[in-house]
Amino acid sequence: DSRPEDKINFTLLCKELREAMDEYKEGLLLTSAVIGGLNIERFYDAPQLNKYLDYIHLMTYDLYNDGIASHHTNAFDGRTYSAEGAINTYHNAGFDYSKLVIGAAFYGKISKLASKTSADISVLNKAVAKDSSGKYDTKTISFTSIYETYMKDSSYVKVYALLVISIKFLSSSNKSLSTILI
Repeated sequence: DSRPEDKINFTLLCKELREAMDEYKEGLLLTSAVIGGLNIERFYDAPQLNKYLDYIHLMTYDLYNDGIASHHTNAFDGRTYSAEGAINTYHNAGFDYSKLVIGAAFYGKISKLASKTSADISVLNKAVAKDSSGKYDTKTISFTSIYETYMKDSSYVKVYALLVISIKFLSSSNKSLSTILI
């Protein structure tokens, strides 16, 4: 967790970097990768940072609730966290839309469900089982593994929600896997 002075110090660091970079050579980009969630006012002075940063890269992945099977890089609102929600949160806090860049995952999260369910979209929002150490049984899986192992396995049902971005779910009776493809 951050301390209140971290917010001030980060803003001052960006200001000093911007000034030094501009003095050294015009046109150098100063960017930052930032959390993609809510309550950013606690961490960032958006109106001031907007003056110094050329781009703000929103880390809009791993935005899921522990213990619940769901997207971890949700594109649109309708859930607590999403890329759309992050963009609106940062803009409303004082960043220009033109400076906001979405960082999306090219990997998935696979979770063992606490109880069996039908192999369809109903796996979303289901409780995730805990492993022997008491942690939620959710693992990160590469896109290559998703493609090679699960998309080619007929025991997994493919459920698609086609919007601007293709969001894929793969599910069997006791696992849920989600990823986002741009």
